[in-house]
Amino acid sequence: MLLTLLRLGTIRFAVFYLMGFLIGFSNSWLRDPLTLTIGATFCVTFSLGVELLNRWADQDHDLLSEPERFDQCRKFGFGRIRLTAWLSLGGSLLLGVALLAWRPDPVVAVLGAVSLMLGAAYSAGPRLKIHGAWTPILLTTTVTFPMVIGLRLSPAGGEWTTIGAVFVLLTCASLSTMGVKDLADVEGDRACGYDSVWPRLMEDRRWVPLAIVLLVQVGAAAVGVGIVGRTMAIAFLLPPLELLVVHKAFRATRNHQEPVVRELMYWQTLVSVGLVGIAVRPSLATGIVAGAALVAWWAASRWLHWQPHYFARELWSLVRVGP
Repeated sequence: MLLTLLRLGTIRFAVFYLMGFLIGFSNSWLRDPLTLTIGATFCVTFSLGVELLNRWADQDHDLLSEPERFDQCRKFGFGRIRLTAWLSLGGSLLLGVALLAWRPDPVVAVLGAVSLMLGAAYSAGPRLKIHGAWTPILLTTTVTFPMVIGLRLSPAGGEWTTIGAVFVLLTCASLSTMGVKDLADVEGDRACGYDSVWPRLMEDRRWVPLAIVLLVQVGAAAVGVGIVGRTMAIAFLLPPLELLVVHKAFRATRNHQEPVVRELMYWQTLVSVGLVGIAVRPSLATGIVAGAALVAWWAASRWLHWQPHYFARELWSLVRVGP
């Protein structure tokens, strides 16, 4: 039952949260193991809660677009999925309170509260996911908030210049490609009333928003080199990675390879988080976390996903997508 729950809750997405938090907090693992434990546990329970709530809310969508996943959820029980989702989010709230009691920090409090509210509102209540303007913002917090929280909980509280650079670089990395995931089922999303900005931009060939995002990212990297340090030059690798994914996305819409490019986007996002982490926290610990996160993502995609055989073929396809 636990294995099924983890698969339906797409537990591999917890890697995004864990990677950012562990890198941001990498210089304090041994000094403050309690913060490390509470923060890492929060990452897992929060990710599981958000994804399970999404599964419960997406019943109609999955019945139309992912019948295999719908059948697995139905057998497990949508009522149990919903209950577990709220228990996970409730546990995350308690963990957040415990963390703030141990390490009070107003920035962490705000980011944690916003994360919990958006995580719940994404699929329940106002269901922000159906509104195109909100989706990029919600998905961006997955990439940016964990590392910023980790940096803030470090002994020095995190330099504001470093936090600013991380926030801008990761926000741009997310905004430039995160919408690729919506290309895998545009018709199904629209049939269920979901409105995503990214497919509309691609259909209209609107390059200006992407160009602005990339220019801001390059500017942040350049400023970071002068203020944070020379290791920030690593951030100049981000725009080429993002352009690669966008290029593949355009080809995917013609070759029916949307799921392949979606998986490429996830890998690109993980690599981007790792590169930004190395730029601001250049250390052996950061390198270990980045490498371990890539391995964990692959393993979770292979053995802890609701359709593992699908991703085994997909990973091999990634290296064969045409130029």
